[in-house]
Amino acid sequence: MTCELLFATPVWSTQLSADLNSQLLVDGLGYQGNDFFDTPGTGVAELKSQILEFINTSIKPSAYFPRDLGNINVHGRQNPIQPYEHDTPHWHPGKTLIGVYYVAVPENSGDLLLHDPRGTVADTWAEPTTKTESRGSRTFYRVKPKPGLLLFFPDYVVHSVETNLSNQTRLSIIIDVTVS
Repeated sequence: MTCELLFATPVWSTQLSADLNSQLLVDGLGYQGNDFFDTPGTGVAELKSQILEFINTSIKPSAYFPRDLGNINVHGRQNPIQPYEHDTPHWHPGKTLIGVYYVAVPENSGDLLLHDPRGTVADTWAEPTTKTESRGSRTFYRVKPKPGLLLFFPDYVVHSVETNLSNQTRLSIIIDVTVS
């Protein structure tokens, strides 16, 4: 498990066993477009269990949450990115955390970009590295997806997905976490 502070913003990640993914692909055939975690199947149930365990043991005790969270609610949806598709910059207002779990990740199917939440600062130029890059003054953190990667970040972080340059569909599960 890792927790990196990016732009003074926490991003939590862990690698789950990719063995779960073959069952998720089968279970996902029954997905009806509502909450993915309502889809019947052992893979879906196991993924939800591992997500809740990760939130409760690694995220909830962190300094990001100085108070008791109350009831944790997770909702998900499949996010297929077809060849030559991408996902434009966006965020998920009104949630507590946003997560992504990678099921099928063909080579060159697009990295996740977490954009600097401080906004555009004209005099901020980061030297390109393997993790942080700068295009003009738009700084972002690059996440190279791989099967089994589970990642969470606060709802206010603007993020996007680069163009899928493979000839296969890239499949992830998007997770919205709220508390009540």
